[in-house]
Amino acid sequence: MELAKELIFLVLGFVYLAKGSDWLVEGGSALANRMGIRQLVIGLTVVAWGTSAPELVVSTLAAVDGKSSIAMGNVLGSNVANIGLVLGICAIILPSVLEKPLGMRDGFWFLASVGILWWVTRDLEIDRLDGLLLLGALAIYNFQLFREAQGSSASCEGVELPGEGSGWMARNPAWGTLIGGVTIAVAAWIALVGAKGLAFRAGVDDFVIGMTVMAIGTSLPELAAGVTGALKKQSDISIGNVVGSNVFNLLAVIGVVAIIHPLGGDGQPEVQLVLKRALEDQFPVVFGFTVAAVIVPTLGGARLGRLKGYLFFAAYAAFMAVIFIQGPEEASPDGGVPVSSSQPLD
Repeated sequence: MELAKELIFLVLGFVYLAKGSDWLVEGGSALANRMGIRQLVIGLTVVAWGTSAPELVVSTLAAVDGKSSIAMGNVLGSNVANIGLVLGICAIILPSVLEKPLGMRDGFWFLASVGILWWVTRDLEIDRLDGLLLLGALAIYNFQLFREAQGSSASCEGVELPGEGSGWMARNPAWGTLIGGVTIAVAAWIALVGAKGLAFRAGVDDFVIGMTVMAIGTSLPELAAGVTGALKKQSDISIGNVVGSNVFNLLAVIGVVAIIHPLGGDGQPEVQLVLKRALEDQFPVVFGFTVAAVIVPTLGGARLGRLKGYLFFAAYAAFMAVIFIQGPEEASPDGGVPVSSSQPLD
């Protein structure tokens, strides 16, 4: 009975994470349009922020609940999923997604966001000052977006963004944005309860759950937005959503989490173990996928896009297999039981 309840919680949480994100993007896009903000800015900010809201809420709730391993695993795993799963599927549908290189700004921030988070994590502590640094970097990135958007032509006007429409949410953007945000918060809590219960029951450590199940679940909005863009032949939206979401995940999500609930330090040896594991095992993977997303589109010219998509998808499947094969860490820093599954869950 408990197993069924946890599965239902997980599935319902994921369904409403995606739906809440869709409402947030639709309401936010309509609200931004009414305020006269250009479509380019909306696409690179509102869509990216809206589809990354599940990662933000899930990671914050997990950290406050003492599950920092889920928070860090969710962010790193979501970034890998956005590249391998989302970009891979989008390129299979629309090969042009991976047939032209990223712009210099997007490529720089794609890589720099990984480097900045690695730099603040290297001492096995992400404190409030580190959180402010991450959010400061995000502010610089968004300042560049707004500056460049001011000088952009009207070429982006009239582009239909994922989540836009003429329904009730679009006609009542403030309410749509509010309802979307509340839905994401509630759905994130429900999904987190289900995931924690399943992790404890299966003996799988929280970091693995964060890197896999939670990462895929919170990446569903990016997948929906990317596939929508691909089906509508809008390759810029598909890849732009991934770039914006990944930068937001690394800088904003961990930045907010660190300010609310600092990670690691001498008082949290179990979190230090999680950060050490991330530095040694997962950061190289995230960096590798990010470098591939920057370099691969430049290879082969305007062709082979679908093949590149299959390769990205295969690389993500291999990554998932390795994560599950490796399994949980055997012991906590004090030689006791595994850190992440040693306590019963609510």
